[in-house]
Amino acid sequence: MRGIEANGYRFSIPRFTEDGSVHVKGFYNLLLAKKKVAVANDIRTSGDKRVFIITGVNGGGKTTFAISFGQLAFLSSIGVPVPAEEAELPAFSKIATVFPTGEGTLEGLSRLEEDVARVRKVLGSADSKTLVIVNELFSTTTSEEGFELARRFIGKIKDKGSYLLYVTFITRLAALEGVIPLSTVVEDDRITYRIVEGAPDSRSMAVRIASRYHLLYEDIRGALN
Repeated sequence: MRGIEANGYRFSIPRFTEDGSVHVKGFYNLLLAKKKVAVANDIRTSGDKRVFIITGVNGGGKTTFAISFGQLAFLSSIGVPVPAEEAELPAFSKIATVFPTGEGTLEGLSRLEEDVARVRKVLGSADSKTLVIVNELFSTTTSEEGFELARRFIGKIKDKGSYLLYVTFITRLAALEGVIPLSTVVEDDRITYRIVEGAPDSRSMAVRIASRYHLLYEDIRGALN
């Protein structure tokens, strides 16, 4: 703590909410703070909506955001100061994660089957005091099938009353009813590593990069002509 504070970052004593609300200001990743490169973010909900869909550009800080909140939630659960300016959140009794794994970690199953098996295990024990963090779930199938599987998973999480941080490139998930969309912030084609509430940018980073190097469809067609 002292070393990280010396780098200009703050810790605070967490307060637990009874109504399910989350109000965390200026939280950050501990490992990045040790290197003096952490970017602080906020996250909040009144508790009526508990599913956060995090979308946006490649390398924009989505996964780091989710991991950082997981760090904060774990530290609060063991009763120590947390890496944030302010932190009010439920007392989570369980934190479950589903992150990408290599092929064949579960014998005889494809990567997609592994995703389904791991999700089923999470849903089997999740309740209203559970925080679930998933990263690029169902990304090994078609976008349409991935969306449908994710939609059903999110529906089950809502039924359980659990909290969910879902990092994904399936932007349609951010438009589902009853979810809180979060997206990366890009300013002047520069990634800021800030995550804010709102729909994802319609222009992906791939399009921005192609535009910078004059490789959009119109550019190529003009060059060929």
